[in-house]
Amino acid sequence: MKRPSITYLVDPWSPGADPGDVEAAAKALCAAHYPVIMAGQGVLYGKATDELLELAELLQVPVCSTLLGKSAFPEIHPLAFGKHWADNVWSCLPLHPTVRSDVRIGTSFTKHGMVMNIPSGKTLIQATNDASDINKDYNIDLPIVGDAKLALRQIIDACKEIVGDGRKNDQSIAKEVQTEREGWLGKWRAKLSDSSTPMTPYRVIWDFMHTIPPKGRHRYPRLRQPKRSNNPVLPFERPPYLSGLG
Repeated sequence: MKRPSITYLVDPWSPGADPGDVEAAAKALCAAHYPVIMAGQGVLYGKATDELLELAELLQVPVCSTLLGKSAFPEIHPLAFGKHWADNVWSCLPLHPTVRSDVRIGTSFTKHGMVMNIPSGKTLIQATNDASDINKDYNIDLPIVGDAKLALRQIIDACKEIVGDGRKNDQSIAKEVQTEREGWLGKWRAKLSDSSTPMTPYRVIWDFMHTIPPKGRHRYPRLRQPKRSNNPVLPFERPPYLSGLG
């Protein structure tokens, strides 16, 4: 006897974070002298870019991304500090001595060859939807377990209870980030704009940057150049993003 075909429609659901954990993290974040946020691929999966942007602007906090979290935060934003991974020395902001709090959203805090290790002495805040990520490779001071989008919304609301409208009028951090970014890019400009023949892969990236605006860079074809060469210098405005190795 043929069994009938049955289709089950299951509504998706997302877990919110514990309010006590959110409140503790928000207090630490608002009180931090020089915090920085790192966005992982969980922000992309959770479609939490808008919430991440709102939090960064509310507190004027610089934002980096992991390699898999690229484009989770608009990379042309004044507070965008690029990618944080082993071959990209520009985005070492979490390692800077002035940074006292490192906030990770949607990333596992895993030690591996493509990220730099975080030195001791910093307050670590982690928001992840997988509890097994907590205290896996680092001792997390303030863990938050929950969906990235919902957890960020909870953090924003908790921070507003503390700082009200926030620090949107304070552009000092954004100017510092811009200065660092321009200085780093200046060191690459000669290689990127090299007009010698045969054309270098970096020149291809440079011409691409000046042909396709960041808003239109949702996806780009394989450039036959490793990610470690094109990802640091090629900004994307919004997800989704795709980089091929060629």
